[in-house]
Amino acid sequence: IARDFRSVEVRADVCERYNAAVDAAHERMVWTHPGMRTYYRNSRGRVVVNSPYRIVDWWHLTRTADLADFIAEPALQGEPMVPRVPR
Repeated sequence: IARDFRSVEVRADVCERYNAAVDAAHERMVWTHPGMRTYYRNSRGRVVVNSPYRIVDWWHLTRTADLADFIAEPALQGEPMVPRVPR
C-alpha cells in the first residue's frame, strides 16, 4: 500500500525455490515416512497440510518482503490504491 502497487505477484523461480525448501524440510519429518498413511499427503505423496517450520521461524521468514522476489505492477495514474465500495 505504501508503495502504491496495483498488483504484487511472487516470481515463479522464487515460488519453486520455496516449494523445494518445504519439500526438503518435510523429508526429515515423519509425515513423509513410507510407513505413514496420513491425509497430510496428496495423491502424489507431497505433504500439503502441515508446515515444516516452527511458528517463530515462519514469523522470521515472512516478517519483511524482499520486493526483488516479486513482480510488482505500479498503480495507474489516478487509480485509487484500494478499490472503493459504492455507497
